Amino acid sequence: SAVAKRLYRYLDKHFYHRHLLEYDLADLAFEHVGLSRDYEPWKVKQKLQPAITELEEKGYLEPLPSAKRYK
Repeated sequence: SAVAKRLYRYLDKHFYHRHLLEYDLADLAFEHVGLSRDYEPWKVKQKLQPAITELEEKGYLEPLPSAKRYK
């Protein structure tokens, strides 16, 4: 998906140096992935979830429950 590609490209540049990354959800979604600023936090999570699932299936991201993925 387009969101998965943008997320992959952004994270690929930053995972090169680290094994663990923490981002502000709004900053990641709005500034780096390109989602609309009109979304509420629950909607941002809903929009990012298919991309995260896709990257988990490919083995790029470690599968985590939502409680651990979103703080």
